[in-house]
Amino acid sequence: MKKIFNICLLLVLAACQKNNTLETKRFSLQEENEKVSISVAMDYPQKGEGIALPEIRQQVVEFLLPEYKGNLDNADATLKQFAQAENKDLQPEEDLEYSFKATYNGSVDLIAQNPKFVTFVYDSYVFTGGAHGMPFWQAKTISKSNGKLINGNILNDKANTAEFKPLLKQGLNAYFTAQKGAVYQCDFQEADLKDEVFGEYNVNNLPLPLSKPFLTDNGVGFAYLPYEISWYANGRISFVLPYEIMKPYLTPEALDFVAGYGNKNVSAQAYVDEQTQADYQKYKVQSEHKKCAE
Repeated sequence: MKKIFNICLLLVLAACQKNNTLETKRFSLQEENEKVSISVAMDYPQKGEGIALPEIRQQVVEFLLPEYKGNLDNADATLKQFAQAENKDLQPEEDLEYSFKATYNGSVDLIAQNPKFVTFVYDSYVFTGGAHGMPFWQAKTISKSNGKLINGNILNDKANTAEFKPLLKQGLNAYFTAQKGAVYQCDFQEADLKDEVFGEYNVNNLPLPLSKPFLTDNGVGFAYLPYEISWYANGRISFVLPYEIMKPYLTPEALDFVAGYGNKNVSAQAYVDEQTQADYQKYKVQSEHKKCAE
């Protein structure tokens, strides 16, 4: 009888966890005129039991429209309002001649969730002339129970000490190993890390990124934006440090959010787009390799 009760209890718990999944739907909008091109997409929260749906929707919308106070039930209208505002901002001055079209490309994507949190990222690129456009990137890890951001309460004070610095260096090395392997088809050497950051930075004593950390399925994510510690060409330097090695540096709240999740991996992983990861994996299995410094 006890065995049957335990089985029933496990089934009930499994059902609750399944119902707790936040379901989203993809919405997108493309608009273009003679001077401006806009493409925007958004994974928009639809339903989930025991989830603060209005509050999470508000967090998602505010990636695009800070301090938004409108209807949260119409994602298409929200994208339309954003596109109108962006089109107005990107319009060139009437008395100037331009040989380019101002461009905005952006998306809000769901990247991770467990029964207690959900993480969205906003990734955009704006071109208004010059040598290149400017990217912007932001992550939000949100409590499913109340819709509040927890990014600012992930790391404890030990993450601001010298003890944590080697982990940032490990993450930096993981990123450049994948990025150089994918783009330049070469084996990156940790000894060359110093050449990939601005001269005023010591790879053994890096500051935490200006953007707040975020939670993923297997670890804590970090992202240095272009020009923060390195050149534009190096892109967004982002990586994930596994929960297994991050536990001493997490707040009690963060530990509660990730309890029982992640794997036993203890190595930093590059947080790069799918194409870069695929190109890097393809390079790894090649028979011939060369050092990036050669």
